Amino acid sequence: MSAGFDTKCPDCGKPARVSTGQKSCGGHLYWFESIHCQGCGLAQEADGEGVPPENIRRRILEAEGEWNLLIPAPRSTQRIAGILRQLLDCSLAQALAKAKSAAPVATGTKAEMSWMADSLSAAGEEPAVAPLASTPGTSLQDRVSRFLDTPVPGGRTKSWDDWQKSAEALGPQAADILMHALAVGPAHTHYAALLGLRFCGFEAWYRDDQSPVCYEVRKKGDRDWGRIIPVNDPRADDGRGFTAEGRKPEA
Repeated sequence: MSAGFDTKCPDCGKPARVSTGQKSCGGHLYWFESIHCQGCGLAQEADGEGVPPENIRRRILEAEGEWNLLIPAPRSTQRIAGILRQLLDCSLAQALAKAKSAAPVATGTKAEMSWMADSLSAAGEEPAVAPLASTPGTSLQDRVSRFLDTPVPGGRTKSWDDWQKSAEALGPQAADILMHALAVGPAHTHYAALLGLRFCGFEAWYRDDQSPVCYEVRKKGDRDWGRIIPVNDPRADDGRGFTAEGRKPEA
C-alpha cells in the first residue's frame, strides 16, 4: 500500500510528488519514501526494513486507515503467544493475554498486519486481516474499555511508548467516556482514564488533598476547572493506582 502527497521541490521550488508505502514480502516488512519533481527531474528514494519512521507510518495510516489482526479460531494459544512476543516485543504475560482474548491481537497498517499474519500462518494458525471499521468490538466505547482495563506501564519503556500511542489513538472524542470512567468507573481504571485525558487535549489531576477526593479536569486553553467526585474511591484501588505523576502539584 502506498500513499502520496504534493509538496515543493527542495531544489527548484516547483511542485513535486512524494510517495510513501509499505509491503510484506518473504517474511519481512519493508517501507519506502520517494520524491519526484517533473520540473527539475529530482528523484530520490529512501527505504528500509521493519516499522517505518513515525511520520511515514502516519501518512500510510491516514491513507488506508487502521487494520486489525484477528485469530478467530486459535489452535494453540502458547504458540501464538510465542510468535506475538517476538513480533510485538512484549512480555510473555502480555502476549498470552492477547492470544487468549477474543479481541484483535494487534492493530496497525495493512502491511504490518499482513506481515504478522504470514508468521502466524506459517505456524499453522488461520489469522485474518480486516479493516478496523469492519471488525466487531472496535467501536470507540469498546476501544476505551480495553484501554482502561490495561494496566498503565511504569517507567519510560517500550511498553509505556506503546501504551502512550494507544492513548493518543483514542482521540479527543474519547474524552467524555474517560471522564465518565472517572466519575462512576471501577477504581482500577481511574489512573488510565486520568492519563488518557492528557493525551486527548485535557489537563487532568487527582486531588487527594480535597474532601471528598476528586479529579480536576479542563480542556487545554480553558480557564476554569471542572470537578469530578468519583463514586468509587480511587484509594480503594488494587495497587495499580496513583503515583505522584497523577497528583496535582502544590500551587
